[in-house]
Amino acid sequence: ADVFSRLLPSGPFQVVAKSLYDILRNGLVHRYNTADIRVEGKTIQLAISWRAEPHLSVKDVNGVPNLVLNVSTLCADLFGAFSEYRDELRENGEARDHFFRTYRETGTVEVQVPAQVVAWKAIVKDAFK
Repeated sequence: ADVFSRLLPSGPFQVVAKSLYDILRNGLVHRYNTADIRVEGKTIQLAISWRAEPHLSVKDVNGVPNLVLNVSTLCADLFGAFSEYRDELRENGEARDHFFRTYRETGTVEVQVPAQVVAWKAIVKDAFK
C-alpha cells in the first residue's frame, strides 16, 4: 500500500491512496474484478486501461464515472520505484538490514491447526525423523 501511494500524485489522491489500493487489490484478488466505490450514494468504478486512456483520468461510462488506472503508466512508475529502492539498498546498510529483517519475518507462516500439523508431517515425513 505504501509503494502504491508513492505512485500517486499529491493532493486528493494521497488522501484516498490506501482505500484505492484496498479496493483495487481486494477486488482483483477476491472478485477477479475491481470493486466499486460509493461516495454519498454515487457509484464510482475503477477502469483498467493498457494504453488507450490517460492514467488517473475520469471517464464517463453509461452515466457512471470511472477512474482510469493505466496499467502501462502504473508499471513504468512501479519499476522506477523499484529501481530507486534498489539503489537505496545498495547505499544504505540500515535500509538493507531492515529489508532482510522484514523479509524473514513475513516469509514464514506458522502452522498451528492440529489437523494441518499432522497433514504437513505426513507430506514431508522424512523431515520429522
